Amino acid sequence: FLPWFNKQIASSDCLLYVGSGSNLRLLGFELLGDMDALDLDEGGLACLYEMDGTWYCNVIMGADDQQDEVS
Repeated sequence: FLPWFNKQIASSDCLLYVGSGSNLRLLGFELLGDMDALDLDEGGLACLYEMDGTWYCNVIMGADDQQDEVS
C-alpha cells in the first residue's frame, strides 16, 4: 500500500483515497508518527495535506475531531 500511495502523491496535487481502517492507521503512523491519528470511526473523514515538508491531518468526522502535524 505505501509504495502505491507514495507514487500517487508524487504524481498528483490532489488524491482522494477511500480505504480500510488498517491502511489509514498505517498512513497515520508513517506520515504523522501516530497510529491513532487516522483511527476513524465507521464513515470517518479526514484531510491529509503536505506543506513545506510537513504533513498535516484534519479529522473532519471520526473518533476524535483533531488536527495533527509532523515534519
